[in-house]
Amino acid sequence: MKPFFGGNWKMQKLPDEVGEYFSKLQEQLKGTKDNYQAVVFASFPLIPSCIEQNKGSASVTVGAQNCHWEMSGTFTGEVSPELLKALGASAVIVGHSERRKYFSESDETCEKKLKAVLSCGLTALLCCGETWDERESGQAEAVVRRQLEVALAGVSSLNPGEKLVVAYEPVWAISAGPGSKSKPAENSDIEQMHQLVSDILVELELNETTRVIYGASVNPDNIAGIMAIKNVDGVLPGAASLDAEKFAQIILRGSTAFYDNL
Repeated sequence: MKPFFGGNWKMQKLPDEVGEYFSKLQEQLKGTKDNYQAVVFASFPLIPSCIEQNKGSASVTVGAQNCHWEMSGTFTGEVSPELLKALGASAVIVGHSERRKYFSESDETCEKKLKAVLSCGLTALLCCGETWDERESGQAEAVVRRQLEVALAGVSSLNPGEKLVVAYEPVWAISAGPGSKSKPAENSDIEQMHQLVSDILVELELNETTRVIYGASVNPDNIAGIMAIKNVDGVLPGAASLDAEKFAQIILRGSTAFYDNL
């Protein structure tokens, strides 16, 4: 499996910034081997422009940060995975901590969205992770287990292969995230939780091809150390991915560390 690098722009960037971003990203990644998968997750209105500006890139594609679980219907303000696919998006984030906190996204809606995304042939990136209060009260493992077991119920029957990616994001370690303590996770914490996620995927018969990636305050300086941790198959940076050069360095250093540590 190739390592997976997702750049989550969140509600950032304007149309006039897209061209320069992808120009810099392509320049930084020029001549690299096709040994990684990278996705820039942009806001809905920016997706067509991102795809246009990213033409010619073999290893970098464009994804969405959310979608609805129905393909069409009376859901004003929502966007279907079918429409995202028609626009040229390659992947969709499901269940990010900000969606869970600010928009009351539940594990049950994550399950619906996940299955809808996979049914369209898109890559589904499912986020899971505990808040600081949940970790302090000893609930971290129980929370992550619940999130995964509910959202991934019955998914093995869809044979998602490498189209399913799970991102462990300790909410408390995400810079400025909901419930953030702005405290970087220790490598031992990351290893422990990634082992848990991997064990759960085995139980759900999804371990063979599902990549488990890490997301919380990832940057070019700590990427090599993170990728050296057992069961880490990539990362999902937020703030660092807004800078094309930093995101490129994360991809380059991360993919090198991934293969060095196999």
